Amino acid sequence: MLNNGEEFKVLIYNSRNLVETLRLEEQEISPMQRARLMFQLRLAYNLTLKQCPDQRLVRELKGIIQECEGLLSS
Repeated sequence: MLNNGEEFKVLIYNSRNLVETLRLEEQEISPMQRARLMFQLRLAYNLTLKQCPDQRLVRELKGIIQECEGLLSS
């Protein structure tokens, strides 16, 4: 599992890429895929919240997840 700041930074970088992908492919995502992605995002956030010692990274990831959820909800 993730346990150091560098690994969380990689997670945030990958999450930003997900935001861009969602923006580009928003119309092509099925309702089932949207629900699955939203569940996975919440799970990732909850696991990160419990394991990441850097609250700045936790807040940044939370913001990215909320942005993804907004894109998935539209």
